[in-house]
Amino acid sequence: MEELQVINHNSVDVIDSREVAEMIGKDHRHLIRDIRGYTEILKNTTEPNFGLSDFFIESNYKDSTGRTLPCYLLTRTGCDFIASRMSGKRGVQFSARYVCAFDAMRKQADAAQMEIMLRMESCKIQKARLLREMAQQYQGGPFEQTLNACAAQIICGGEVIPLPKSPYALHTAGEIGKALGITANHVGRIANQYGLKKSEYGEWVLDVAAHSAKTVRTFRYYESVIPIIKDKLREEGRL
Repeated sequence: MEELQVINHNSVDVIDSREVAEMIGKDHRHLIRDIRGYTEILKNTTEPNFGLSDFFIESNYKDSTGRTLPCYLLTRTGCDFIASRMSGKRGVQFSARYVCAFDAMRKQADAAQMEIMLRMESCKIQKARLLREMAQQYQGGPFEQTLNACAAQIICGGEVIPLPKSPYALHTAGEIGKALGITANHVGRIANQYGLKKSEYGEWVLDVAAHSAKTVRTFRYYESVIPIIKDKLREEGRL
């Protein structure tokens, strides 16, 4: 007999009642009848911690003739419930197989989660490395300490090296847009159209893209650009 197959249903590990019926040597219709009887008892209990979906989840399937028939998805607790009502060789075999099946599924999920965590950590290290490389391009310049501080913050998850205070505060297009009630894209369009991306109104900086390890050249604005953009918005009739 094949091993029980555990599937993930809405983030819950379950086994189809058809597989359970085959494993325990019971007609599936009879198992459905029994589970319905159990659910009726659980519905009428006064115990607040009993939730039907913690045991059995109603579902359906299509048979070989195309008919839609009922089945249940059993959680590990539901399998415990069924196993507690069994005895003999089949009961022992069922208990051993569903325990192994659920444990294997959990190990697989844990391994996948670990893989995701390792990839995220690798991405963090790569971003920090790129920031350090960028810092070397500004040795002795005002951005070296900032880039190194950002690299340390990515690796450690918090401030380790304090960010230097600049006499000229730089703002992203999103921050300028928020002050003016427009989008960052709109700020960028006006800045491009009227030639505002120059040293009079801000600085070009190297940055790391939000969703990749690529280095991108981004313009940061001085606060003095706000009245300029506001005038352009008035000219366009947007204020």
